[in-house]
Amino acid sequence: MRPGAEGPGGEPPGVAVFDFDATLTRRDTLMGWLVALAGRRRVAGALTAAVAGTIADLGRGRARADQRTRFKETLFCHLIAGTSEAEAAAAAERMRPGLRWRDDMLAAFQDHRRAGDVLVIATGSPRLVVERLAAERCAPDLVIGTELETDGHGRLTGRLAGPNCVREDKAQRVGDWLAAQGPIGRSYGYGNHPHDRPMLALVDHPRVV
Repeated sequence: MRPGAEGPGGEPPGVAVFDFDATLTRRDTLMGWLVALAGRRRVAGALTAAVAGTIADLGRGRARADQRTRFKETLFCHLIAGTSEAEAAAAAERMRPGLRWRDDMLAAFQDHRRAGDVLVIATGSPRLVVERLAAERCAPDLVIGTELETDGHGRLTGRLAGPNCVREDKAQRVGDWLAAQGPIGRSYGYGNHPHDRPMLALVDHPRVV
């Protein structure tokens, strides 16, 4: 069901927005995906470079939000530049069996599905990764996530295609999507503190997990 459609009794459907990492899952999945894609040794080297860049940014007085984006792009430029989208997706498929899920959040997700609500995952992790990770246990109607730039031939450049989908930027993207829909019923949000506070402020029924 989509916003603007009629639910049971003719009322518009609700919307439930879930964060992914440390909300539906028990821990962050980004590093696990990078290890599955590039191996532990390369990830360790990239982390060293990313930390060095962050320290340099602190010396220049760069804003924290910029530091987070720089850190992520440094990792990606070292580890995924030149990788095909298919290879990136395959790494997500390899790590999926080892994911640790939050049973209470999976139950809430399925409760909203049974209620006919539109299900959205909003995440700072790459969208193409989360779509694969969520496919079996909590496949949503939509994933809003960090987009990865490609070179036009299906290969990743290591840069982000748009904002890093975290905190205020995540809230902006979720808010823009909600505003673009037709009438909606009640809205629900699930996320962790403090990262998802801006997003949770947009919904009628927020829950910090």
